[in-house]
Amino acid sequence: MFQLAEKLVATSDADFATVRNRAEKGEPEAETLLCAAYYRGVHAPLDYKQALEWCRKGAEKDFLAAEEALGQFYMMGRGADQNGPEAVRWLAKAAKEGSLAAAGNLGALYANGVGVPRNYVEAMRWYRYAADRGDPRSMVDVGIMHLRGEGERADPKEAIHWLHKAAEANYAYAASLLGALYQQGFADTHADLGESLKWFRKAAELGSVNAQTELGWIYANGIGTAVDNAEAVRWYRKAADEGDQAAQYGLGVRYMMGQGVGRDYNEAVSWLTKAAAQGHADAQYNLAVIYVNGFTDEKHQPNYQLAAQYAGQAAEQDVADAQFLLGVLYSEGHGVPQDCITANQWLLLASDGGNRQAASVLDRLQKDMTTDEVGSARRRAEDWRLRHHAPHD
Repeated sequence: MFQLAEKLVATSDADFATVRNRAEKGEPEAETLLCAAYYRGVHAPLDYKQALEWCRKGAEKDFLAAEEALGQFYMMGRGADQNGPEAVRWLAKAAKEGSLAAAGNLGALYANGVGVPRNYVEAMRWYRYAADRGDPRSMVDVGIMHLRGEGERADPKEAIHWLHKAAEANYAYAASLLGALYQQGFADTHADLGESLKWFRKAAELGSVNAQTELGWIYANGIGTAVDNAEAVRWYRKAADEGDQAAQYGLGVRYMMGQGVGRDYNEAVSWLTKAAAQGHADAQYNLAVIYVNGFTDEKHQPNYQLAAQYAGQAAEQDVADAQFLLGVLYSEGHGVPQDCITANQWLLLASDGGNRQAASVLDRLQKDMTTDEVGSARRRAEDWRLRHHAPHD
């Protein structure tokens, strides 16, 4: 059905009226296209119940794409309550008629216990069914199950065999997974950074945003290869353009430090702000550093308000250096009201987090504070720790 959905997007409103007319006359392909229309909200309102009913009509006429889609609806609980037996019924029918996607979904259904009891043996059976017939996603699932010892005994060599097959079939996720496994080492196998680089590069060239970010980090840090900041910038930029926050941060740092590109604080701020908006704590801290030093101002005038804003965001995410900076800003009343108790609280947290400068600033600050004020700051710091590091039950 999902290939039919692509066909649907290219269909004009006038042609879609013909599709609806054919569906109402009982043509299974048209019924399945109408199902896709309601499922995607294209040429029709988004309505999972209507989608399910139109796919049911096509499935009952043995139309393969409709059977596959109907099984997925029951598997996911779209248009009806989740129903494991009905999902198995339709997915198995579609799989036996040649749908590798349906076979892979059956594997996932049993592996995760979706509407049926979890059964790794049955999951492996369906994953192998699809993998043996060339489905790269199922090859990865077979490989992962062999790594974990699910459905069959753990067998790292067999796992790598299947992951290699999927990667060689140009499945980017498999190549990226191989890159991670070779980087970390697995089972009794030592890390092989050369192999790791090879597979991350393949995944990145196939369009994997995660692999592009990883490749940027590899070249920036010389992991299994020489440091190459120009290559780091190239790969970070590809992933950053796709919205990856870690890549946006990495690219921002390159501009901030002048590594692989000319130093450009305005460009650094542009990329770090994008990452910070997605919650990247180190990007928030680096923005605070830029603003507190006035790096974007022609006269190097600090922007304490923005420095305090970003330091506060990073401090709340437990970045010790940001907690230190925020404590200093509160102690001096820069960008925030001067408040020795709040300053003391953040400096205590920074010191506990490993910031080496915090202790000396605390000593100076506490000389001008009363015992009650110091005690209040300690209680605030303890309350903050409890909120952010609550013990698990």
